[in-house]
Amino acid sequence: MNLPKIRTYIKRVTNKKNKVIIKGRILGITSKILLQKVNFLIIDRVSKKEIISKCDINELWNGLISFEASINLNNCLFGIENNEAIFDAFLIVNNVKTKIRVGNPSFWVKNSPKDFVFSNSDTYMCILTPYYTFKENNLSFKLNVFENDKYFYMRKVMFLASFYRFIYRKREIWLLGELNYRAQDNAMVMYNYLRENINNENVYYVINKGSEDRRNLIDKTNIIDYGSKKHILYTIVAKKILTTHHPDYIFPTSMNKYKKKIRGKKLFLTHGIFGVKNMYKNYGNYVNEFKVDHIITTSERERQSVINQLKYKDFQVSVTGMPRLDKLFISDILSERAILLMPTWRDWLITKEPFEESEYYQRYLSLIQNKELIDMCKKHKVKLTLCLHPNFRMYTKYFSSNFVKIVFQGEINVQELIKSHKLMVTDYSSVAFDFSFLNKPVIFYGFDLARFTNNKESHINIPEDLPGEFVSEDDQLIQMIKFYINNNFSQKSEHRVKANVLIKYKDLNASKRVYNVAKNLKKSNKRYSDNLIMKVIMTAMKKMLNIPT
Repeated sequence: MNLPKIRTYIKRVTNKKNKVIIKGRILGITSKILLQKVNFLIIDRVSKKEIISKCDINELWNGLISFEASINLNNCLFGIENNEAIFDAFLIVNNVKTKIRVGNPSFWVKNSPKDFVFSNSDTYMCILTPYYTFKENNLSFKLNVFENDKYFYMRKVMFLASFYRFIYRKREIWLLGELNYRAQDNAMVMYNYLRENINNENVYYVINKGSEDRRNLIDKTNIIDYGSKKHILYTIVAKKILTTHHPDYIFPTSMNKYKKKIRGKKLFLTHGIFGVKNMYKNYGNYVNEFKVDHIITTSERERQSVINQLKYKDFQVSVTGMPRLDKLFISDILSERAILLMPTWRDWLITKEPFEESEYYQRYLSLIQNKELIDMCKKHKVKLTLCLHPNFRMYTKYFSSNFVKIVFQGEINVQELIKSHKLMVTDYSSVAFDFSFLNKPVIFYGFDLARFTNNKESHINIPEDLPGEFVSEDDQLIQMIKFYINNNFSQKSEHRVKANVLIKYKDLNASKRVYNVAKNLKKSNKRYSDNLIMKVIMTAMKKMLNIPT
């Protein structure tokens, strides 16, 4: 039996007797018969472990169907294996084995953030924070686990936040970070630059205690262990916070009450040039959960895109170049005859079943097992490497080849891969721009462009402004790879011109320029979209004008 396309509407998220209760409507279906057996499911985004619980459904007087689901906070999966996890929420229609993503919160639910605090043992406290995804407004939960003494220390720091800021007022503490397990990108390069060149002992890098990327940080004395008491305190008293991703990613918790105590000015270092995918819902200036004071860009063209498409003010955006480019242009690694396959991820493939059935999986599995490609590479003594995005690292096991080396970002330094390969094949990864800056050829394999961009305007014109070939079919891709092998991996002159438009500086001084921006960073005016009354007005206007929220 096939269900029509259905979706949900969330009316309330609350807690009762150590349970989280989610109430709402199921839209797009009126027959309760099809929903006789429904369960609520949350899936750990990384480990893929599942928690299934009961979901009650009722048919209302007007024919609509309501649901009430609950999460038992005593479940053993809310354990202490890691200090954090992310869970995505679904309804399961058991008789047809269909998963329905739970989302679409009411205005008041989305703008009334909650934190659920509970204990699963005598020594640990857990914080479960609901949030809604950027693109589709779907319900997910962030779990943070703290030892009791750290949790109560955090409560004390929150209560005395003003006092601690006063005590540390003369210390210009800067926090830098990427993802909490990573030090490979702009924040890592920036930290190393500051520790080597600027006499400032108050610059700190946040990263997990066991991360192998700690080796990339030249000065270990100012590393802060993610989730430590020092991390909890310094996030509150920091004057500047420099991140490559959402600032929340280097905070010790997603607890809303804690985040409200953070006062540091935020500089967004970015983790790539804004390119194929429109990033307004991720990093736009009027997006509720993303709040930064300044953004760096690599060219005047990108700067104008950030101002016009992401809605930042002129004074909030600077052309400095990314710090990682200072290292990119140092010739310290020889390129070998090797092709780098480096696709980005898909936000609709975060669970196993859609991934296994996806065109993405079938295309790239077919590519690394393509006999014509492998025979051609063997004949010309060319190596092949497939590097998966960090968000797809759990899918590495799905790819196998006796000829292709398979890795994922985070396991290996991306910049080393860029320097050591002569040709890149990607779909839409912004790392392709870095590759093209080294005067090396790129092939963009865009077989699902319309869905990836969701038919939204990209930050550059596609394919006209891409610094490489654009193909959408397997046979076109194989022929272009053959072309570049036969032409000794030379970048076409027109692609070099397009690459140069995307970068203003190649002088190895990006970190210095970013430092000057950070040193003079000003706190942005409070956005009108943060005001609850303005939110109500904007939401009403969008509904009247039929503008998607």
